[in-house]
Amino acid sequence: MKRLVIPALAMVICGCRASVVELRKAQKGPVPEVGYIDPGGGQLRWALKGGSLLQRQRRKNALKRAALHCAGAEVKVKREWTQEDAETSYQAEDLAESVRLGLEHYRVEPYMHLEFECVR
Repeated sequence: MKRLVIPALAMVICGCRASVVELRKAQKGPVPEVGYIDPGGGQLRWALKGGSLLQRQRRKNALKRAALHCAGAEVKVKREWTQEDAETSYQAEDLAESVRLGLEHYRVEPYMHLEFECVR
């Protein structure tokens, strides 16, 4: 029984992750009086497939990643939106095969995007 529970839990935990779309580092001004020109921020996304528990875990993981990126600064969520993104599973060595397939090798799935900013 334990042999089945541990792999199942590992698969659920792996499904609760958000992925990084873009991260911006904080940029300090030329003199200390200016402070930060850009406080930093970025954009994360997670898949919308799965139940509501998985959705909450993925959002929680996204906010945790944003907090790690901001390194002690407060995370301000600027906006959240749903978007259909096209994913493809090709690598450089089989690019010719992917081109031959045309649009059939793309998967279009809905993702929730979260844009955040670090507040210093």
